[in-house]
Amino acid sequence: MTNDDWAFTGGSGASGEEGPSLCGVLPLPALPGAADAEQALTQWVETFVSADDLLERIGSGLMGGLAALWTRENQWSTLGVLLSAYGARVMGPVSPRGLPPRVGRIRGRIRFDPPHHGRGWHWDGRSRAEIGIATAAAAASCARMLVGM
Repeated sequence: MTNDDWAFTGGSGASGEEGPSLCGVLPLPALPGAADAEQALTQWVETFVSADDLLERIGSGLMGGLAALWTRENQWSTLGVLLSAYGARVMGPVSPRGLPPRVGRIRGRIRFDPPHHGRGWHWDGRSRAEIGIATAAAAASCARMLVGM
């Protein structure tokens, strides 16, 4: 196998699509830094291909993998994973210590609590009660409409 077999050709992705889209319909714009990520990926692939040292190959492979996360084809998926992880950190069953105070207040509105007071894993917080009250009010309103008909 020659180094040419591993050459990076660039382009718009394996499928030939122009870029990512929401549900295959709404095209998503490129986030800032997509072009830089493409350049970095190209640089790291070229370094990987031309490297003779094993450590240089490992390092350039890792760095190329990180750069590939932020290319146009992958950046929305990468952002979604990171935001989901942060959301789980904010609302999950962990201590709010270390969170910015404004973000930590979200836990007062809705959070996922571990078992306590004889209950299993459950959603808790003020928003849960507010949703229950709004649902009950909507059901009562519908019942009044049906009875009044």
